[in-house]
Amino acid sequence: MDEQILQKAGLTDSEAKVYALLVKNSPCAPPLLASMSGESRTNTYKLLDSLEEMGLVSRDESQPKLRYWANNPSNLLDKLKDQRVQVENAEKHFQDSLPSLIDEYFKYSEQPAIRYFNGIDGIMNIYKDQLKTGQPLTQVFSPDLIEAIGKEKTHLLRNEFPKRNIPQHVFFGDADPYIKPGEPCMPVDESDRIMKMTRTWLDEDDLKEPVEWTIYGDKLSIVSLGTELVGMVIESPQITASFREILELLDRKVRAEPGYDKLPQKRTHTMIPESAKQKYDR
Repeated sequence: MDEQILQKAGLTDSEAKVYALLVKNSPCAPPLLASMSGESRTNTYKLLDSLEEMGLVSRDESQPKLRYWANNPSNLLDKLKDQRVQVENAEKHFQDSLPSLIDEYFKYSEQPAIRYFNGIDGIMNIYKDQLKTGQPLTQVFSPDLIEAIGKEKTHLLRNEFPKRNIPQHVFFGDADPYIKPGEPCMPVDESDRIMKMTRTWLDEDDLKEPVEWTIYGDKLSIVSLGTELVGMVIESPQITASFREILELLDRKVRAEPGYDKLPQKRTHTMIPESAKQKYDR
């Protein structure tokens, strides 16, 4: 019997050796098994107890001396399946409990938790985290997201937030809209009501770097959408509160500028939200 296969399935070297010997020598008394395996008698009994728990051996107490039989190795597969279910349940329970654990952690520590992401899949995981958190978000939007993942995918992504009743406050450049001639569209203010979105309008040249900043809950995500797609999520109540204060200050300053009430000048129309397409097309 290939002991390496057993080891890859989770058995220790000694467990695999004892089981393989027992397959060839069943039934067998522990002292003889200890002699064949080179293990001490005490350790052999412990190994047999472990193998019995896995369902790989059975004890035979019908004789004056205790003996063990090797069971079908398929029993190990059943054990592995049970363990997988237990691990998946434990993972789900821990994931569900993680927010409260993090809250408790931050009561006694100011050290932020930082996660890094790479590539399109990594960047999309950041947006999935925003959706999963389910908290109102404030974002400095970068149009380079459209260049990175495409206009349609960006549109569908933005529509996931109102689906989950997540309000959005977005700092948005007043640039020409990404709408082709004849493409269905609607006034941006009407779209924003449907999308649960509040916009703070910026000049299209105010923010030139391809970086998007988003605050949601106690998290700050930074997504670089340049030649390399990279991002990070910083989880820290103190950092997010500070950054939120900065954006609130920026919002007040921008709205106080002369002529702000006449914005937008360029991006007056936008794509129709998914939830309004059927009604609006009519």
